[in-house]
Amino acid sequence: MIVGIVLILIAFMSIIQSGARINERRQSEEFAIRAINASMTEADQAIDELNKLARNIFDEIEEKHQELLFLYSMLESHKKDDTVSEHKESPPKKETYKNPKLGKIRSLFDQGMSEDEIAKTLGIGQGEVKLILSLGRER
Repeated sequence: MIVGIVLILIAFMSIIQSGARINERRQSEEFAIRAINASMTEADQAIDELNKLARNIFDEIEEKHQELLFLYSMLESHKKDDTVSEHKESPPKKETYKNPKLGKIRSLFDQGMSEDEIAKTLGIGQGEVKLILSLGRER
């Protein structure tokens, strides 16, 4: 009978230890799941930030593209003006700009601002302002 009681106690202890190991595994798995979820949240935030950065870069590239198109059209018109007789006068035409920044440069210059002041006001390079104004003067 003592042997039976000892066997029952051993079996009972074994069941308790198995339950404890199962609880430890469950806690370990829950911890791993929480860590994975936290990593996924961080990855989603990083992806959102990269998407915002990509949109900003695209917008800047598009703006520069428009400016280059404007400058190219100014160069082309300057070439055409060189081939036309200098004695022929055309009526002044109102300048329209595809890029509002280019119109602002011209407007600020006409108001008496220096090239440096225009560059600081619009947050662009002085060389860019000088180039646009010099192309506009040659027209």
